[in-house]
Amino acid sequence: MKYERYLELKRDLESYFSTVIKERFKHEVEENMGLDIAADFATHELVEKLLGSDGFDVYGMSVNMDRFQLHLEFNHEYKSRCTIPFSYVSVDFVNDGNYSVDLDSDCFERDWTVNLEDGWLSLEKVSEDEFVELLENIRKSHLLVRLKN
Repeated sequence: MKYERYLELKRDLESYFSTVIKERFKHEVEENMGLDIAADFATHELVEKLLGSDGFDVYGMSVNMDRFQLHLEFNHEYKSRCTIPFSYVSVDFVNDGNYSVDLDSDCFERDWTVNLEDGWLSLEKVSEDEFVELLENIRKSHLLVRLKN
């Protein structure tokens, strides 16, 4: 499969998870009229609470002067239903240099992206049909995880 096609197919699932993740954060931001996230235990616990029912665990967080990155791991619920070849899901926020990110109602249309990380680029070596089937199984697994929780 050509690399461009691999990226195109992967972007579709990234868009799906982006919508899911942003909806969970949006609800929290609306209830609290904003949200401050940082690389700390409180943020770790909050993200676990927000995204746990979607089958994600916090794998880690990294921060520098211009970027805050949240790494999410597919939890056992996913791994027991299908093969998850991605290393993790990363959520990238634009950082204003304060080593934390303030989320408000305007932030959901800008400032952050969701990426499926394939650390070894192993998936671009499979056929397009296999890759499409794999992505569809991941999406179906998410729906099953949501129904169970």
